[in-house]
Amino acid sequence: MNDPDRDARLTTLYLDFMFDLVAREPLEPLHWGYWEDDTPDLAAAQQRYTEMLLALLPAAVRTAWDVGCGLGAMLPPLLQKGIQVEGLTPRKDHAALLLARGLPVTTARFEDCEIDEPVDLLLFAESWNFFEADLDAHLERCHHALRPGGWILAADLFSDASRQGLADRFEIQMEQDVSAAVAPTPAALEARLKRWTGGYDRLLRQTLAVLDPDLSAQVEERLANVPNDALRMVFDGQAVEEQMLSDRAYRFILARRRD
Repeated sequence: MNDPDRDARLTTLYLDFMFDLVAREPLEPLHWGYWEDDTPDLAAAQQRYTEMLLALLPAAVRTAWDVGCGLGAMLPPLLQKGIQVEGLTPRKDHAALLLARGLPVTTARFEDCEIDEPVDLLLFAESWNFFEADLDAHLERCHHALRPGGWILAADLFSDASRQGLADRFEIQMEQDVSAAVAPTPAALEARLKRWTGGYDRLLRQTLAVLDPDLSAQVEERLANVPNDALRMVFDGQAVEEQMLSDRAYRFILARRRD
């Protein structure tokens, strides 16, 4: 039986878990990494990703929103470039950490926040796909949030439909398919998942099996049938991100509002 509220809660549990797995401290990146031949680890790949993405910023940008700013990794380099930027995040805990660092952040969803003054740039560093369920409304809001001639800079796993929707409404000025460069990220996340949580997960399950074998069997059955593909993969020690690359392309896209 479909239960939208339950499904939404399970999705939130998965996302919060993965966010905490990737980063927990202020300014740590929550996004994928850009890997080159000599990239040693995920942290270095994430730093290269940030550099590659910020290199695409138009020189005329003076004001920006970092939509879905996570733990604020993009905010300091944007501020260092002299850009007046505001981070947007729906997570109060992330916002509190950033505010404690004196960084400009608002606790709000992009679709809910008031647009007092259009900006030059909307940055979506792995937050674009959260709006695909109502892409037309999202594109309309982007249009209103940008000044005439303003830009969207998005980096994410784009479906063909999402990419085409953006192209229909905005002028794509630059596009890079970086799927091959980000492809090692899922394996790195899976290794981190197994290293940081695998032992604790086994301990909990084995302890439960000793204390109450019947309850243990019931729990195992329920976890194996959780109505959320990503969560089931986590319980099996796998990261769903590799599966996501099979039917989407990871793109850097710079698109401009048509006046």
